[in-house]
Amino acid sequence: MLPMFYQTITALRAGQHQDICVEPLTDYIFSGKTNSFVLGVSRFSPALDQYLIVFVKSVGALTPVAVTGLRDKQNLFVDSKRQWNEAEFARPRHFCTQLVELDLLEETRVNMEMAQAEQESLALSGFLAVSRNKLAELPADLLKQLQLDGWLELIYLNFASLSRFADLRKRLVRTQ
Repeated sequence: MLPMFYQTITALRAGQHQDICVEPLTDYIFSGKTNSFVLGVSRFSPALDQYLIVFVKSVGALTPVAVTGLRDKQNLFVDSKRQWNEAEFARPRHFCTQLVELDLLEETRVNMEMAQAEQESLALSGFLAVSRNKLAELPADLLKQLQLDGWLELIYLNFASLSRFADLRKRLVRTQ
């Protein structure tokens, strides 16, 4: 059985496929005949804005899926121009635009001390995160608008996700 959306699978070989590259997706017709897709649990919160989430039984296990159609082989999110409903992509862009306009982002660097015997430390940089201080300094009316637009919840989810750096450190230590 092939994975969803695949018609064939071919192993890539450097000599035979050296001119192949991944291009930006411009045609979603391949997904036009599915009424659901598997949804990772980390995508529940963002998906709720657009999709109904249900669970289906598959080979004795439950799998979360996002429903895209009400009939078999129907995807209501692919339009007549073979494009995915733009609203799905507009929301994250609008959220990021709001963060920039409100100057809530700051460059972030995470320093982690590793095993004491090795005295190794790691530093991760080159990414942005919402600044707790900048958020705290926003006027009440802007905070209220963030809350009404649903952005405040996403900001707090971002704060919560930053604790995952410690989990990544633990995973790294276990692999050494």
